Amino acid sequence: MFKLKTTIARRFLLCITLASLILLSFPITAYAGGPPFIMAGPLNKQTSSGVDLNPCTGDLGISTSTFRGVFQYMEFPDGTIHFTLVQNGTYEFEPYDSSKPSYVGREAFSTKDIFNDLNERMMVTNNTIVAKGSDGSSLRYHMTNLYKISDGNVELIKTDVRCG
Repeated sequence: MFKLKTTIARRFLLCITLASLILLSFPITAYAGGPPFIMAGPLNKQTSSGVDLNPCTGDLGISTSTFRGVFQYMEFPDGTIHFTLVQNGTYEFEPYDSSKPSYVGREAFSTKDIFNDLNERMMVTNNTIVAKGSDGSSLRYHMTNLYKISDGNVELIKTDVRCG
């Protein structure tokens, strides 16, 4: 389950890059005692495809995720920043071994970042896949990660992975 590196890693890096670009493009506009600065918008359709592992069985194959999403950026007067990204779409997995089932279903991904004026950042990511197998089986996968980012160091505090 923890060898799942390609699609989830690509999605994680895409989200981190997107979050960083969005956050760096906004000037500091919240002022003491004023309302928070809020910006939100849609993310256009994107497709991510590549060699991957079935997250529950470990079978090697090709996974494809096609998703759309929305983001929200909020900067509060005390300097705290909240950034949320939510993506939903389709998931397909085609194993290299044709005796194994392929899967088609839905995928959801979200990340929430919280920055404070101490140069610390907490980030939570969630990834959920619910799919039906070509043999009638089901794939239900959920992973939650909690990270602490401080002074350029990323620390994975907790990981919770469930398959069923």
